[in-house]
Amino acid sequence: KDMNRLKSLDLVENVSLFPHGIIDNRTQPLMNKRSKMKTKIISTFGFCLPNKGFSELIKSIVLLNKKGYKFSLNMYTSIYNRNYLFYHDKLLKLIQREEANEFIKMDSEYKSDQLILEELSKSDLIVLPYQSSGESSSAAVRQAIASLVPVAVTPLSIFDDVLPVVYKLPGISVENISDGIVDFFYNSDNLYKSNISNNLGPWMEQNSFSNLGYRLEEMIKSIANNKLII
Repeated sequence: KDMNRLKSLDLVENVSLFPHGIIDNRTQPLMNKRSKMKTKIISTFGFCLPNKGFSELIKSIVLLNKKGYKFSLNMYTSIYNRNYLFYHDKLLKLIQREEANEFIKMDSEYKSDQLILEELSKSDLIVLPYQSSGESSSAAVRQAIASLVPVAVTPLSIFDDVLPVVYKLPGISVENISDGIVDFFYNSDNLYKSNISNNLGPWMEQNSFSNLGYRLEEMIKSIANNKLII
């Protein structure tokens, strides 16, 4: 879509699509050690911004627990800047109002790549419940995928380029998100999960920063040799 947008502006010959990279991670997720535990750990990750759907996810987890399911939620949501402190405080008040402090935790510390991968790897499922976005791709979803834990996303175009390796929720509402989580754990087609698992290794290899770094180097060499400017 981005290339077609540039094409509509007559930018064709000097345009190339370069993939959004993903961290090379060899950490093994801990979810398999937790598979028999009754309480499922859901995590979410990304800057604490209103469009990310964190309030909807909180309400979804509360709804599921009221229905008798056992889910906990770990929110790794660092503060983008001081202008968005109000949203962080709003989420904390929502958790308190829903009396969900025992099973929903917020962590606003800005963590290193390795540390956040270690934290996310303890999850059974990572959910990115975005409500809207004008961006073409997501860095947060790549961080989640790199944890090697299953990732569920809302059906927005920002996630189109990762659809082969994520589980797509049925919608963006509280009910859609909660239904999708239940479906993933209890109703989802095993073949669907198997396809995602089979796609993950090759997809991560193709999009790893190490491979993309080599690809970028070769592109630069080719441009220099042909004396082209793009």
